[in-house]
Amino acid sequence: MVKTHVNLTESQKEQLQQMSEAWKVPVAQLIREAVDRFLQNTPFDSFEYALEQAFGLWKDHEIEDSREYVRQLRQGWEDRLA
Repeated sequence: MVKTHVNLTESQKEQLQQMSEAWKVPVAQLIREAVDRFLQNTPFDSFEYALEQAFGLWKDHEIEDSREYVRQLRQGWEDRLA
């Protein structure tokens, strides 16, 4: 194991201390377990995570004809590359 320094709010520290006393486990163990759960539920370098983050990005864009939209984008590229 390695040691690290973590800044907590007063409320976080108090709640962890209460849980530690109630459950009879060290605060450090509670933090390690919380980090493990976070890492297991946050696949930050996976394709699924990328899809989740991208979902809904274009919800406010109104595109009537996607082919025309892509044609205009490509025209813009051609103009810049010329």
